[in-house]
Amino acid sequence: MLTSVRAVEDLVGRVPEINKREVRALSLAGALNFDNTVHRRQALWQSELAIQPKGKLFGNVSGPAPANDSSSFLIKMKGLQVVETDLMKTGISIGKHPMAFIREELDKRGILSAIQTRTLKKRDIVSVAGAVIIRQRPMTANNVVFITLEDETGHSNFVVMPDTFERFRAVINQNDFLVIRGITEEDRVIKALYFEPIYKFKAEVVSHNFH
Repeated sequence: MLTSVRAVEDLVGRVPEINKREVRALSLAGALNFDNTVHRRQALWQSELAIQPKGKLFGNVSGPAPANDSSSFLIKMKGLQVVETDLMKTGISIGKHPMAFIREELDKRGILSAIQTRTLKKRDIVSVAGAVIIRQRPMTANNVVFITLEDETGHSNFVVMPDTFERFRAVINQNDFLVIRGITEEDRVIKALYFEPIYKFKAEVVSHNFH
């Protein structure tokens, strides 16, 4: 069986068209984590060794040039770091939802999850947090904006009146994770009154926007 370093070298040798940027992206996305023998930062380190030009020093040496794989000092990505890297590199993740990593903190602040909004009664005033997956402003809605948040438990839906949207336009458009405070209306749709960004997350979530 090939070692992880040799496996990366084998990939580069078999696909000569591959470039440094692509190899680095594959490493960070976990695609070069062969047989779970290395973690992503090790794969990135080893891929850098594999794609570096060997130069004349090894010109007369048959087979791959020796590599000094001294990557044991690298700290393995865990939890939210893995999810954020997945989202930034591929737009999807098979790990935990990002919101799951701060659920305990949100619970302490009294901020609800999507599943908790299913039991709300009309006129309840609540705060809900999640990743923005939809921003819509239908032509027939008189400039009313509809927002859907997603977390590890499901989806929550919000309606934003034009004056509220204008007041929080920058926060709404420039942040992928939001805390929204509002008042519950019919069918558990929440009329948004206040928006706050969640700076905990750096990853870009792909949302379906009106613009």
